[in-house]
Amino acid sequence: MQIELNILSKNGEQRTKIFYCDPYSSCQKAEIERNHQFIRFYYPKSKSFKDLTQEELELMLSHINSYNRKNKEDKSPYEIFEFIYGKEILDKLNIKKIEYDEIDLTEKLLRDFRKKKKN
Repeated sequence: MQIELNILSKNGEQRTKIFYCDPYSSCQKAEIERNHQFIRFYYPKSKSFKDLTQEELELMLSHINSYNRKNKEDKSPYEIFEFIYGKEILDKLNIKKIEYDEIDLTEKLLRDFRKKKKN
């Protein structure tokens, strides 16, 4: 069972929607589960997130969110978010559009980034 809670601003406008899902019901949160799978391409379950920097997180999410999704009419989450909310918020979050042929969904992305950062 999925329950929705609307959080309203002081003037009564809808500000936030929160969705609650049943435990162990991945079908209720398919989009989140897919992003979790993408994150695991970079960080397998045995690998800790403790050394992940903000910059690395932004890079990883830029690549993940630039990847086109079949269930979104071959649009990327980045493109959909930009269309609905505009580029300004993405810029503030430091999420960049990565060209399709440059998307890297492997551990190599962060490894190369760290090497480049050291030099």
